[in-house]
Amino acid sequence: MRFRAPLQWLLSFLPSILHLNNQTDVVETPRSGSATRGTPLECQRDSTFAQIPEDILLVIADHLDDMTKASLIRTCRYFHRLLEVNLYRRITPAFPWRDHRNDLLFRTLEQRQDLLPCIRTYHGHLLQRVLEPTPEPAQKQSLLGGFRKWQSVEPINYVYPTNQTKGFKRAVFILQKATNIEELYFIDSSTWPWDPFFEPIQKAVSELSLRKLTLLSCKGMTRVLRDQPELEELSVGWNNHGLEQLEETDVPKLKALTASLQEAALLVPGRPIERLSLVPGFGPQDFDEPLFDKFLLSTMRIIEFSIHLHHPRKDERVRAVIRAIARTLPELKRLTMTVAGRISGRVILDEIPYLQSIGYLTFLDAKLATRAADQSYPTAHNSTQLSHHDDIVQQTPAVEEWDDLFVRLRALCPSLVDVSYTPFVFYASSESSM
Repeated sequence: MRFRAPLQWLLSFLPSILHLNNQTDVVETPRSGSATRGTPLECQRDSTFAQIPEDILLVIADHLDDMTKASLIRTCRYFHRLLEVNLYRRITPAFPWRDHRNDLLFRTLEQRQDLLPCIRTYHGHLLQRVLEPTPEPAQKQSLLGGFRKWQSVEPINYVYPTNQTKGFKRAVFILQKATNIEELYFIDSSTWPWDPFFEPIQKAVSELSLRKLTLLSCKGMTRVLRDQPELEELSVGWNNHGLEQLEETDVPKLKALTASLQEAALLVPGRPIERLSLVPGFGPQDFDEPLFDKFLLSTMRIIEFSIHLHHPRKDERVRAVIRAIARTLPELKRLTMTVAGRISGRVILDEIPYLQSIGYLTFLDAKLATRAADQSYPTAHNSTQLSHHDDIVQQTPAVEEWDDLFVRLRALCPSLVDVSYTPFVFYASSESSM
């Protein structure tokens, strides 16, 4: 009798164990864009986290990074079934110096073709770069045993594969099967114009229905954009020739644009741009007011705008930029200015109030100029190029503290809700040059 009780105790759990195994095969019909989900196992019923509704678990998973999400998926079959699709909704290949991780990722996508339609966002390199050692070794000096010795070191060079390699064919296969991609960010698009073998990749991109696209450099940009009538957000880098060939009927739903001033002047007219970000580009960096006038041709009012100030220490230039913004963007709600140096508080107090609808103002990488610096540079009174509101220029006392500037700015701008800044970071050697 003494051994009978444990045996009866074990047999009493046999039905539940059999029922538990049956539950692993119970799978609900997946919703659109969600995972194939299973019912929590019997052994998980005591887990508070596993009892959270699945919709909430999916929201939590959206706020986890890929490594944390992958760790959670490996805890049990229930979370694996629930979150595997969520993990592959956003593909972010590692940087080229971690190509071993990219190789594992691409091999998984090649073997698990059922995951390819789940991809919604692709951000990073499409092609896995291959190692190509140069034939001539370089000389490297090292110190061994107190004596200097020259060693022959073979340099490492990574190149993109040709269309005959397995990596290229695998990349084309993945892109052709991942037909549900909505957000595409290619880092290696700069190689497209010089290699006709990239034609399959361009063709695969043209067949996608993208909502957001980022191409740092691509001479075939015109062709890509003509095939994206649903595109809403576009970010382009530099060296994108042929944008002047676009017609106003191309990308008719474009709402957000990140580009250089020259490219923005070509893309804004005739399109419903609401958010515009100007980035530095190669070539002339000077402010061009006629190009700003092109922003008036947007079919929607631009309400968010960001810009890099190329000459923040030149008060005349900063005043001209802010006045052009006030004139061409009359309903601007949010303004972000990347200063990358010192800026005059007097100029800010003089010019920002003419942005009559401004609600949010941000200065990035900024430092207020001292009073001595303000007096050492020419003011608007000495310039014949500025004619807008010159009667009030230099009427405001100099200001050297951000807190004081913000208090006075709020008093001058009734619509201003929030104003902030990030400090200018520079090395000691750079300070003397400023």
